[in-house]
Amino acid sequence: MKKLGNVIGLVVSLAALVWLVTKYDFSEMLPHVRSANYVYLLPIPAVLMINFLLRTIRWRMLYATGQRATLGDFFSVMMIGNLFNNILPARGGELVKIYLLGKTAALSKSRILATVIVEKAADLLIAIGLLAVLLLTYPVPEWARKAGLVVAVIALCATAFIVTVGLIGESVARRIALLAGPSPRPLFVRFEHVVRQVSIGFTGLMSPARVVYFIGCSALIWALEIGVMYAVACAFGLDIGPADLLFIMLMILFGTMVPSSPGYIGTFEFFGLNALAVLGVTGGAALGFIVVLHAILLLGSSLIGVGCLAWRGWPRIVATPDTDTLEGTR
Repeated sequence: MKKLGNVIGLVVSLAALVWLVTKYDFSEMLPHVRSANYVYLLPIPAVLMINFLLRTIRWRMLYATGQRATLGDFFSVMMIGNLFNNILPARGGELVKIYLLGKTAALSKSRILATVIVEKAADLLIAIGLLAVLLLTYPVPEWARKAGLVVAVIALCATAFIVTVGLIGESVARRIALLAGPSPRPLFVRFEHVVRQVSIGFTGLMSPARVVYFIGCSALIWALEIGVMYAVACAFGLDIGPADLLFIMLMILFGTMVPSSPGYIGTFEFFGLNALAVLGVTGGAALGFIVVLHAILLLGSSLIGVGCLAWRGWPRIVATPDTDTLEGTR
């Protein structure tokens, strides 16, 4: 099944690249790339670092109790995971995050998985709300409207399931333990542990103060990402306002949920260029904007990830004794 998913991703990316080559003339992009004012891009490295730091703080905040890892642990693991997301299929970097954080900080891998799931679910809820507004206000093609609504429904159902597990997970875990009896099978023990850890992970967002904190961090993160896009747009002389940049970002965000090759090659360009076309921006300038933006995002996260990997030392991390402590149960 995993191999089939990888094949589907490669086929989708290939189809998107074929569309890109047949739809756009790359020779028209080159003059725009050469004449772009790259001075506008100088602040981008600092903006990306602040963005990733905020993401790290937001992720770490989900550890409501029993948190022993430092901010540096979370940051380095997140960036190494992003690096592997860019080179491994099926967002394999997320598994790398779980493995490395468990190694470096002796945290339960189930607990780490729970915080990753909860963070993604909360992020999706915010994005879905914004997407719903934009789909109702922007003259998007019918296929984009339908695709956006389908993704939104799927994401809402998944989020509702995660929230339900978070709210009643402890009760479910206790019932599983009772059903398993005094000598439970290993499968029962493992499943009960995962359910319990997802529930604990969700408690990181249970208080109103944490919800406000999470939303505030998310707003800053999105503002910084729009700032990166605005800088690239200025470099190419494109007059695109913040609301339109948000629309482009959301279209790309939901587009990257479609199975594709590592680094979203092809799908990033497909959804980005179609979003620009809705705004009336086409041709070589649009292609240059999207290609350069994609390159900046890939290189930015990858280079920081390489730096963190060199700092942490992969052989030293892997050599650390493997632990999967049952946090909250000891």
